[in-house]
Amino acid sequence: MTDMRGDVSAAAAKSGPPVLAFFSGVTVHDLVGWLTLAYLGLQAVHLLWKWRRELRSGA
Repeated sequence: MTDMRGDVSAAAAKSGPPVLAFFSGVTVHDLVGWLTLAYLGLQAVHLLWKWRRELRSGA
């Protein structure tokens, strides 16, 4: 039973982005582009936070 639940969960996670793209009218290509930009933005914010923390601590 647990193995089947894991298989269903994995299949649902893998089908999530295409289903979202289908119902919202956005192509998968556009979705990947926007998610990439969001990831880069999060990385930039994290790096700025890290630098600020290092400057304040004097390390």
